Amino acid sequence: MRASLALVLALTLLPLHADDELDGPLERTDGTRIEVTVPSVVRRGEVFEIAVRFRIPAGYHIYGPVADGAANPQPTMLECEPVPGLLFGEPQFPPVHKGPFKDPILEVTLTEYEGEVVVVIPVEVERDAALEPRAIKLKAAWGTCNDQSCREIRSLTRNPGTFSRSTRVVLARPSVTTPKTELAPGETFALTVELDVPARYYVYGPEANDRATPTCVAPGAVDGIVWEAPSYPAATAVDGHTEYRGKVAISIAGRVLADAKPGPRRIVVLATWGTCDARSCYEFVKQHPLAVTVVIKAP
Repeated sequence: MRASLALVLALTLLPLHADDELDGPLERTDGTRIEVTVPSVVRRGEVFEIAVRFRIPAGYHIYGPVADGAANPQPTMLECEPVPGLLFGEPQFPPVHKGPFKDPILEVTLTEYEGEVVVVIPVEVERDAALEPRAIKLKAAWGTCNDQSCREIRSLTRNPGTFSRSTRVVLARPSVTTPKTELAPGETFALTVELDVPARYYVYGPEANDRATPTCVAPGAVDGIVWEAPSYPAATAVDGHTEYRGKVAISIAGRVLADAKPGPRRIVVLATWGTCDARSCYEFVKQHPLAVTVVIKAP
């Protein structure tokens, strides 16, 4: 926006939407859509990334960050609340799409993004971080503008967009994959749930026991897909229980029904495991959700 600085300041005082605390993307029918992605599990000592994607409507821009001497009326800004065991780095902004340039009306230097932009926040997990879930709360500021006016102005102090995401610090890292993401009606396929167990630790086998949580995976109901029982690899018998070490791959066979409607399907698998060593057990995780998306093709 380059028409009037007074208009920018006035817009910061207008009441905007109140539905800021969301699990999904922050939707705006007349402004920028923001999506925040966080890994569902992380390990002690590693560095992971929070990805914040701004989808800017056609014909509009958001301003760049506070950098390069630009005097953007509402810079794009991100801020995370402190979380025990997590160390947040500075947001990493990509190069701006326009600028820096001197605005002839405002007589200040501006930078802008258009279309789509992803900002990354690096996060380090402390080596002694507790093995438990973490809530990550993030605030965002931006302005959606064109050369004449602004559709929305969000600031960190008055009316930020707020997002809440969760991750879990674990020892054994789970994941789910499928070799095919596009499926035809009647087609069979397989999911692979992998537990990556670090050296000197083990997870219990799938057999029920009185000592700890057995390893278990369960796919959720999905429209147009039926599941077979999970297939577990052979576990090693040790001192009255069974255990897995290293990388453990569990297979789940699925079949697309012949009359399944085409379109995307989000598959959620609930994983349960306990991680131990010769001295003690350190985590008991029950029904942790793992997700993968497939697309059922038209006949």
